[in-house]
Amino acid sequence: MYFDDYIGSLPDGLDSYPECRHKASFYLDFIEHVPVARRVKEFPEPLRYLVEKPAAPNAWLPEVHTNAFYMAVRDVVLRSDEELIRAMYDVNVRVLSTPLNRVMFMVATPALLMAAGQGRWAAFHTGSRFLTKRRGHEGTIEMTYPKNLFPRLMLQVYEQVFQAVMDLSREGAEVRLVSPGPHSAKFEVHWGTHRGAKT
Repeated sequence: MYFDDYIGSLPDGLDSYPECRHKASFYLDFIEHVPVARRVKEFPEPLRYLVEKPAAPNAWLPEVHTNAFYMAVRDVVLRSDEELIRAMYDVNVRVLSTPLNRVMFMVATPALLMAAGQGRWAAFHTGSRFLTKRRGHEGTIEMTYPKNLFPRLMLQVYEQVFQAVMDLSREGAEVRLVSPGPHSAKFEVHWGTHRGAKT
């Protein structure tokens, strides 16, 4: 079970890493579009509040709780890892497709998005780090975090979260998770010759 495996990998279960937090806006879109409410009683009791009493969009939630929630959704509601990954891709496209963001993405290139990445990450996460490097038409993203904060499935989710951002940009880019690990994860980003590049 994804939830049990995740909680078992953490030093203090759901109480681990209280300094690591996540802004609620994306999870709120997720629970609006994924049918979790009707099966909330099947979720681990400590996580049911996320569905029964949703947080305000600008609220901060424990990152461990949101990660554990997505793992529980995978166990209870979804039939495959790909369903969760696709659902989170769609969440980010919707949340980032507000009129104001659309204007920004009309002029944003992958290189500009990479440059802004650290600040955007910090606007939605605390307790973890996000570093980017760029050279020509390629770059890397490195996430660093406390041990096992992000299980492998969540790192695969973030590959597609970052892909959603790049797909909304003026040129498009391809993101690939190349080095998942307990303390860090590395992603490669390539643009210019991306199959989905906009012309």
